[in-house]
Amino acid sequence: MTALNEDRVLLASFLRDVATVVPPVSSDRLQLLEQQLPGDRELPEEVLDGGGIPDGWIHDGEGWCIVIESKLTASFRPDQIARHLRTARSRGFQSASAVSLTPDSVACDGLLRSIRWRDVYSWLHQQRSKSRWADTAATYLELMETELTELGTFSRGTLTMFAGFAFSDDHPYTYLEAKRVLGLAMDELRSDTRLRALGVQPAEPGRPAIKGSNERRVWDLLPLSPPGSLFTKAPHLTMGVHEDWVEVVVTFPHAMDGIIRRRIIDLGREGFAEQVEQILRAMRPLLEAHPGIVPWFRGIQRRYVNPSIVRAVDGSLEFDLRTAVPTIGGPKYQRQWLDTAFGMFEKRDGANYQMQVGAQLRFKDCPELSEASSVGLLAEIWLACSPLITVALPELQAIAAST
Repeated sequence: MTALNEDRVLLASFLRDVATVVPPVSSDRLQLLEQQLPGDRELPEEVLDGGGIPDGWIHDGEGWCIVIESKLTASFRPDQIARHLRTARSRGFQSASAVSLTPDSVACDGLLRSIRWRDVYSWLHQQRSKSRWADTAATYLELMETELTELGTFSRGTLTMFAGFAFSDDHPYTYLEAKRVLGLAMDELRSDTRLRALGVQPAEPGRPAIKGSNERRVWDLLPLSPPGSLFTKAPHLTMGVHEDWVEVVVTFPHAMDGIIRRRIIDLGREGFAEQVEQILRAMRPLLEAHPGIVPWFRGIQRRYVNPSIVRAVDGSLEFDLRTAVPTIGGPKYQRQWLDTAFGMFEKRDGANYQMQVGAQLRFKDCPELSEASSVGLLAEIWLACSPLITVALPELQAIAAST
């Protein structure tokens, strides 16, 4: 309400594009109130007791008004709107309508416009470059959602929606903001039907708990294991948000089922290299359209204090996947990197070793990450890794072919 009151161009846009109402006068002549009734500095006791005060009130001082009822965690009750409208008419506003702002849409009649908070956030985000007050209000919703999610008051995505990874020199990385945006991106990716070909089950949970153990990165996953089984028993899709980059990889974990592990080992070094070449071929259109994408491999050997706390990283091997294939104008061909990586997976000798194949996207080199549409690009990187996934999980090949 403060933002709308201070920026009357923003108010006009809210009424026209969000509330879809047409006031009888220009926006600069409207009056805005927050939890007040027109003309009352002190609210009547019967109004206070009866809960008849709208959270917001926009009116022209004559006979037109729109009342706003806002809900975050409490349930929406239609009788509240009915009381608000009765109150408005008793004060001479014969042309009265209402807006509800709630986490989810609610049933409504002709006098009520039901709006989700995430849609309000999306509208504010679109206005950010034009309105300082829109930016302030959108930032407020982001911070509120982060805080209330951490407190367990409600789930992520209640107030906002994925609008890109906006980290830059002007908007420095923070762990809590990265965690919020990661959660929103993963929610979007769960609903991407293209990922069903990789075995993603939208209803299956991701990482069991995302804790603030590492302030420089946060990660989550989409499991490819059968419903109800441990995600560590099969490859899974992992996304990490770091201080300087986003990584999208397929993880082949240490505790992967022995049958799945054997399928990869049976490829041999040449077969494994052929699968990597197929992945790079599938990524080529993405690399041409988005030069900031770097195909990436990581192999890592770790020791744990318990299943969620790493005591030590004993060693790691990371390299640009393009070193595995001779290319013109790309990284220098060094097949030894890939051979070493496969050899470590093949003969781990009891070590806790996992490997990851995918890509890194650095914020400074990929400005498209700041856009909401970037979530589709991240899904395409996972899809490009399907050659190796379908070797490990051959039952997915028929699904992938049909998709």
